[in-house]
Amino acid sequence: MKVFVNDVDLFTGRLVAKLLASSVVGGTNNEGEEEGEEEVGNATEKAKYTIVGSLSSSDAVKPPFVDGIVSNEDRNALFQELLGCDVIVYDISHSQDQAREAEDSITRLREGMESWDGKKTFICLSSVLTWANTKPIDPDDAEAMFQEGDYRKRRSHKRYKQQIDTEKVVYKCGKKTNGKLNVFIINSGITYGEGEDTFHLLFKQAWELKVDALPIYGSAESFIPTIHITDLANIVLHALEGHAQGMKYILAVDEAQSSLAEITKALATQMGNSKTKLVDVDEAFLMEGVSQVAVDMLTIDLKMEMGCAADMPFDWIAREGFVETLPKVIGQYKRARHLEALKLCVYGPPASGKSSLCELLAKEYKLLHIDTEYVTTHTMELMRENIALLDNNEDDDFDTEQAESDKELLGEIEQAHRETGQYENEHLLALFKRQLNSMQCKNHGFIIDSYPIDEETARQLFEPPEQEEEGEEEDDEDEDASLLSKMPQFVFTLDIEDDHLRERVQEMTEKESKYSQGEFEGLLAKYHEENTEDNTILNFFDFYDILPKHLDAMANNATELCALCMDVIGSPHNYGPTKEEREEMEKLAREMKEKADLEEARRRAAEDAIEEAQRQGAQAVWDARLSEIKAQEQEALDQAALPLRTFLMNHIMPTLTKGLMEVCKVKPEDPVDYLAEYLFKNNPQIE
Repeated sequence: MKVFVNDVDLFTGRLVAKLLASSVVGGTNNEGEEEGEEEVGNATEKAKYTIVGSLSSSDAVKPPFVDGIVSNEDRNALFQELLGCDVIVYDISHSQDQAREAEDSITRLREGMESWDGKKTFICLSSVLTWANTKPIDPDDAEAMFQEGDYRKRRSHKRYKQQIDTEKVVYKCGKKTNGKLNVFIINSGITYGEGEDTFHLLFKQAWELKVDALPIYGSAESFIPTIHITDLANIVLHALEGHAQGMKYILAVDEAQSSLAEITKALATQMGNSKTKLVDVDEAFLMEGVSQVAVDMLTIDLKMEMGCAADMPFDWIAREGFVETLPKVIGQYKRARHLEALKLCVYGPPASGKSSLCELLAKEYKLLHIDTEYVTTHTMELMRENIALLDNNEDDDFDTEQAESDKELLGEIEQAHRETGQYENEHLLALFKRQLNSMQCKNHGFIIDSYPIDEETARQLFEPPEQEEEGEEEDDEDEDASLLSKMPQFVFTLDIEDDHLRERVQEMTEKESKYSQGEFEGLLAKYHEENTEDNTILNFFDFYDILPKHLDAMANNATELCALCMDVIGSPHNYGPTKEEREEMEKLAREMKEKADLEEARRRAAEDAIEEAQRQGAQAVWDARLSEIKAQEQEALDQAALPLRTFLMNHIMPTLTKGLMEVCKVKPEDPVDYLAEYLFKNNPQIE
């Protein structure tokens, strides 16, 4: 059986199409019956709905469960495709364009009914906003609820007049067709679940914990008809398979009659900071991400009673409503949006760059950077604020038990700190537990810097909660699963040689350094004492197959180490940084790089200065040695030249001197020849 669903890339169309694509044709009529013969079962299993649909925009992506896409820009081509479908499902709840297209399609199908064979079912998914301005059933009875039979009394919201007109056209086109064209108008409550649509902004604000209080738009007393999107899809399926005989107008709502305040408060308590505030409608549009459609839907005030959908034979996801099934809905939201609490631990010796790495990772993945300094300042301050509300809080949802526990623990910690001047390990453990139980850590995760330091503390920090019912025990597998749910997914340890650490500490300025050289040596010795080959906190993580990743902190600066960690962790499991946050991260990365480059330049300058001094010293020694050698060589030459001088003075110079004097007297034309002739004639040896 072929089904057309419009806008299969949008929330309602996508999830309705997904459920139909996975459903067996006629399967709802066989629920509760015994299984037939094997060959019949196999044949039925193969007979599933074939889905074709349209997309909301040209750049939208076809879902994998949709067999074909039809362009809705050419209405004639679209109509030809609809003629080949057995079921046509139109969602008109979000825009007037959807409503006009649906109205055009049903009108052409009805007018051309004689030209096509077989039977067709047309389902129009509308919104309770077409009831927004309907007068109360009984002004004197606040509990009176609208029923399906009251559909003729409905009055729409001013921006949903096109939708109510389309509803009326669809209803009219379903008359006097002898069953050839069956129509259903399924008027849906505000949908929720599977990643959220209308409620998404509230879910996002609660999860991100960026707002001081979750907003309640308009009136806190307004009632919001709701339905889980999967339950709505099941109503569509059961309506087209004959479970709404005699009904053309169906109210698709759950059993809850929850106010917007109740919905918002439940969400704030279970995923946010437990705080809510009333926000004027006009003020709402000043908030980032708020759309006109969302405000229209969240400011409706209607009480509606479940009708024929109550008797449809399917297992409801949230029959009791939003508030009662919120934990399940929150789980769906996180899975659909890929929002996973990321838990990291970073270890390493002092001055190895752990804090800088943690800061970069915390910025990139939007995590809380927790260390002993954080829990002894921020966490204790959070506890003080919570304690201060004990006597002055009128909120019924205020966690008095947690505040009392904070008061007792804080008193113990402060007394012990006054007596000893330090924080005991048991108190640090309690503070870390308190912080990890915060909603921020539950939603986003955390990055713990150098804690816990031993296996016993790690077991106590990450141990599963005690069972609420006495005598209830978990088997080993369940206990491990509970423990692992709190366990860090990734553990990193920085490797660096002690000599390099000492050089790094020496090169740090007073502002950069957290400790003196003496304090550093003490911390380094303590680190090695706590982390031997046989006794190290890393063994605890090894036991649970969380293999620590070793990083070379000598060869890489903080930015490069962060990149290595990100290669291991993968992409962020959150909404990702905003443009402003990305710019801030890039600025921080540049500053960290400049700092690392400056440190490296200082180190190289120091090395160059040492090398230059050594070179100059060696050159001076070389020059002195060379001068000494030259003097010795000159002395040797002088000594070797003494015999030659004596010979010249005794045998050559007397005759040569007389010859030169003779030349001066005679002044011959060729003095050289004359001197030669003179020396030859007056050679004493010849005489």
